[in-house]
Amino acid sequence: MNTIEILSWNILHGGGSRLQKILEAISVVDADIIALCEFRNHKKTLDQLSNLGYVNQYYTAASSTKNSVAIFSKIPGKVNFHEKADPNFPHSIISTEFDDFELYSIYLPHKKKHIFFDYLIDKCTNQTKPIILTGDFNTGINKVDQKGQSFMYESSFKQLLQIHMGDAFRHIHQDKKVYSWYSPQGNGFRYDHTLMSTSLLPLIKSFQYLEILSALELSDHAPMHFIIGE
Repeated sequence: MNTIEILSWNILHGGGSRLQKILEAISVVDADIIALCEFRNHKKTLDQLSNLGYVNQYYTAASSTKNSVAIFSKIPGKVNFHEKADPNFPHSIISTEFDDFELYSIYLPHKKKHIFFDYLIDKCTNQTKPIILTGDFNTGINKVDQKGQSFMYESSFKQLLQIHMGDAFRHIHQDKKVYSWYSPQGNGFRYDHTLMSTSLLPLIKSFQYLEILSALELSDHAPMHFIIGE
């Protein structure tokens, strides 16, 4: 596999007045592929990303006022839509098949009932090509990815990690404490994750949360930046 650089980021309600600075940050990182959460479908945004070289654009049919997911790439791929994963939240998952893996951009509902984990567990159990799941899962492992134990779907999240999938961050950093989102009270949560097929884990060259970008108040979530390849 050729080396591929990926940026995964919840940009908070489409970026709003922060969008230009978000695009500047994306330009500086200059990843091969971007997976966005809370993306909003505006032509201006699509055009600006195209100008940055992201001419392969994959996004759902969500209106421009709705938070959704998208994948933008300098590398061509084949898009797959997953509206039926949970009909109550039809714009929460999109995936793109590249030569060596299928990348899913994910934005799961926060503290709401949904059936996405059943869908993802089935996909990962029956994968024919290595899978990368990246985005805002709005959950994690209690007392590990947060100090407390308020995560919903913890058991489902753990189940994903038991079916030939691994946590890319933990593979590199083991037990290091890093949070991707902070409450107004200052409580940290690692809501944002990248899980990938175990066959891909040895190919991870680096993985980090770009906390400086959330510190600049470009979004309330820190983006994930990782590089994979031989």
